[in-house]
Amino acid sequence: MSENEVIEKEEGKGFDKFELFTAILLGFAAIGTAFGGYQSSLWGGKSTEAYGEAATIATKAAAERSHAVTTMSHDQSVDIQAKRLIVEGADALEDGDNGYAQRAFEVASYLYAAQLSDTAYKKFEFPEENRKDKTKNVEIKPEVLLDSLSKELEADYVNEMQAESKKGFEESDKKFDEGRKANDIGDSFDLDVVIYTVALFFAGISLVFKTGIRWKFFYLGVVVFLIATVYLLMLPKA
Repeated sequence: MSENEVIEKEEGKGFDKFELFTAILLGFAAIGTAFGGYQSSLWGGKSTEAYGEAATIATKAAAERSHAVTTMSHDQSVDIQAKRLIVEGADALEDGDNGYAQRAFEVASYLYAAQLSDTAYKKFEFPEENRKDKTKNVEIKPEVLLDSLSKELEADYVNEMQAESKKGFEESDKKFDEGRKANDIGDSFDLDVVIYTVALFFAGISLVFKTGIRWKFFYLGVVVFLIATVYLLMLPKA
């Protein structure tokens, strides 16, 4: 048989519908696999980026908290020293030693006006004019200093000092959750790729058989393909 006769014979047979449908299924499954892998890669990138941002924010928040703790420790030390001087000044007034009392009040005034943090200064409700220029020893009146003996740096002061670092840690946790969710979505796309691969397997193996059983494998591949496609459509896209 000549080559032309073979070609004519093959052309006379036309195309095999089964092979056409299988080729279409394989093509769409391959597209789904590629798209799923692409989305998985994008979500993986988002996850890594979010984890990195969370770590950076947490580091800054930790530094802010460390600074706040140091500042609170300094404020407490200043307050203790100032209160001791105020008490000594009050005792000196009772003993008639006005000179020592004045010096004690001046030093206590300097400690509060120049050494306290802004937050602590406001909590003691000292006059704002004594805070405008820390380079000048603007005296806080003795009666105001004596009134401050009943005031302490309590929980509201601590909360305000740590508010910025707390906000940072909350933002870090939020970013970490975003990264975790992105990672979960990426894993879901990976699973979808696996399902598409199963569809490719059934469609491919059906071409091996020459009997009617090949249609069973083909239909099974179609079912798996539809499951993978519906699952793909339900997932959020990057």
